[in-house]
Amino acid sequence: MKKIFLLVEGQTEELFANGILSPHFASKQVELKPVLIFTRKLSTGKRSKGGTIRYAEFKKQIQRLLGDSSAVCVSTLIDYYGLPEDFPGRSNASGITAQDKALSVENAICKDIDTLKFKPHLSVHEHEALLFSKPQILADKLSVPLTKIENIPRYTTPEEINNSPTTSPSQRLKEIYPGYTKVVFGYEIAIAIGLDAMRGKCPHFNDWVTLLENI
Repeated sequence: MKKIFLLVEGQTEELFANGILSPHFASKQVELKPVLIFTRKLSTGKRSKGGTIRYAEFKKQIQRLLGDSSAVCVSTLIDYYGLPEDFPGRSNASGITAQDKALSVENAICKDIDTLKFKPHLSVHEHEALLFSKPQILADKLSVPLTKIENIPRYTTPEEINNSPTTSPSQRLKEIYPGYTKVVFGYEIAIAIGLDAMRGKCPHFNDWVTLLENI
């Protein structure tokens, strides 16, 4: 069985990788192994996990995983939204669509780390965008009227939902349901929606899953 390391941003992404992505890849004889980002060293000597980090530290963690010869690939599951400006290509991301901009940053990171074993993925704009793939299920799980989801300004795909502090996918979810938290609700909703539906509505996400399937 082939092994792929997946550097993930937080607990929600780790749950998503373990509960939704890993079973899918296991059926294809691939072990998908999520690894939480280390963010800082605590006073106890332990290291805090989950969150955003500067590029230099991100690169160190990726290179550490690349050094493990048991893996055929190293990838990522981190948000494009909120990515520090010191990431290659982040300050001048180019393209018309959100997918184009994420791709331009992914390509810049790839060029800097410079190995075919590394296949980065940035969630557009946030991991929560996937939850808008099935509005009815999202409404049911949050116990809100479907109109609350449908009244969000129109978007081509969930990945095109805006990325400002007031209109990002996570902010929209909090407006729809003030008690929303990623860890409590995100995984449960994602399970109900299913991987196929998310792939069908989110092209950037689907392209990444397809890429890993073909390694």
